[in-house]
Amino acid sequence: IEPLKGEQVVIEYALREAGLVSIKVYNLQGGLAAVLQDQYYAAGSYSCQWGGQTVSGALAASGVYVINIKTPSETKTQKVVVIK
Repeated sequence: IEPLKGEQVVIEYALREAGLVSIKVYNLQGGLAAVLQDQYYAAGSYSCQWGGQTVSGALAASGVYVINIKTPSETKTQKVVVIK
């Protein structure tokens, strides 16, 4: 994604049952870059976006990031490249 051009990555997921959803972005060193969601949701389909902002509100540095998606029934990871 290129945050300076307004690009975002969209994360879509569905919950078969209600539960805690945690979607966090980490750099390759394992440091937390952003928390996109970390709360309880009812069963259903959802989505969220990440436009390259860090927990401090600054734009993430160029590089590879890992999005960790945890729901009651599964855990997934997705890689994304940020280009400035």
